[in-house]
Amino acid sequence: MNEFAEEKYMRLKEQMAVYARQKILIAFSGGVDSSLLLALAAEGGAVVSFDPNLRASLWRTLDAAKEQMLWGCSVCQVLKVAEEELSFLTMEEDLDKGARALRERFPQIALLLVTRGKDGSVAFWKDLRVDRRILRQIIRIGVPSALQMAITSFSNVFVQSYINFFGLDCMSGWTTYSKLDQFIILPVQSLGLAATTFVGQNLGTDQVERAKKGTRDAFFLSVGITVVISAAAIALAPWLVAFFNDKPEVVAYGTLFLRNMCPCYVFICVNQVYSGSLRGAGISQPPTYIMLASFVVFRQIYLYIMANYISNTILPIAMGYPAGWLVCSILTLIYYNHVDLAGKRVVDDPTSMPEKS
Repeated sequence: MNEFAEEKYMRLKEQMAVYARQKILIAFSGGVDSSLLLALAAEGGAVVSFDPNLRASLWRTLDAAKEQMLWGCSVCQVLKVAEEELSFLTMEEDLDKGARALRERFPQIALLLVTRGKDGSVAFWKDLRVDRRILRQIIRIGVPSALQMAITSFSNVFVQSYINFFGLDCMSGWTTYSKLDQFIILPVQSLGLAATTFVGQNLGTDQVERAKKGTRDAFFLSVGITVVISAAAIALAPWLVAFFNDKPEVVAYGTLFLRNMCPCYVFICVNQVYSGSLRGAGISQPPTYIMLASFVVFRQIYLYIMANYISNTILPIAMGYPAGWLVCSILTLIYYNHVDLAGKRVVDDPTSMPEKS
C-alpha cells in the first residue's frame, strides 16, 4: 500500500469510527470499492443498510445484477427492497414466503423493509411482521377508543368531587360500589369486544346480515347476563358491601348506590355492544364522540345543574352516572340504525390478508 493509499485508508477508518459512534447507518450500492468501507464499518461496529434500487437498464445482464444484490444482502443488517426486487431475489411471488426465504438465507438481516407502491409497506423485525396499511387501520380504530376511556376516566375525577361533599362514609360507600361495578360490567365489556371482532370478520366477507344478527344476539346475551348479576347484587347488596367495609354507615351508602344503579346497567349493554359493532365496521370516531358527549359533557352539565339548582342530595347526584348511560344509549341506537354497515369494512379485501406461516 503506497503512502497516498495508506493516508486515504486512515481517513476512511477515522470517518467510519465517527459514524459508528454516532450510530449512523452506512448505505452503499455494492461492488468491489465498497468492500473497504464495509470492513471499516464492521470494525467500528456500525450498522450497514442496503437498498439495491435495481435498474435493469444499467446492467449488462440481470444475472450480474442479482449477484451484486445478493452480495449486498449478505453484508447488511438493514435491508430495504421493493416487492418486485424481493421476488427477483427469491423467485417467490408471495411476499411472506419471499421474506422468509431471504431472511433464512441471510440471518444477519435484523430489519427487512419491503415497499409495495400504493399498497404501503411491510416491515419484518426478527419474528415480527408489521404491515403499514393494517397498522394504520388498527390505530384508526384503537386510538379513539383509548382516548375515550382516558378522557372518561379523567372526567370521573370531577364526579368524585361531588360525592366527596357528603363526607368520608359516603366516599367509602362509593368506592366500594365502584369495585363491585367493575365486576358487574365486565361481561358486558367482553361481549362488546366480541361484537367488534365478529362484525369485522363478517363484514370483511360481505355477510352484513350475519354481522347485524350477531350484534343483536350479543346485546340480548349481555342483557340476560347483566340482569342475573344485577339481581344477585341487589339481593346481596349489604353483604357484598360489608365484605369490603363493614362500618354500618358505609354499608348503608354502598347498598343505596348498588340497588339504585343495578337496574340501569341495561343501558351499558347498548353502549358497549352497539359501539363495539360500529368499531368492528371501522366506524370508530362517532361512537367515541357520542360517549364523550354523554359521559363527559352531559354528565358535567347534569351534575352542575342538579347540585346548584335542583337537589344537592346524594342519590340525585349519584344518578348522574346512569343518566349519562341513558343519553349515550339513545344516541348510539339512533346512529347505528342510520348507518349503512354494508358499505363499511375494516379490511377491503379478505384475500389480501397475509398468509399464516
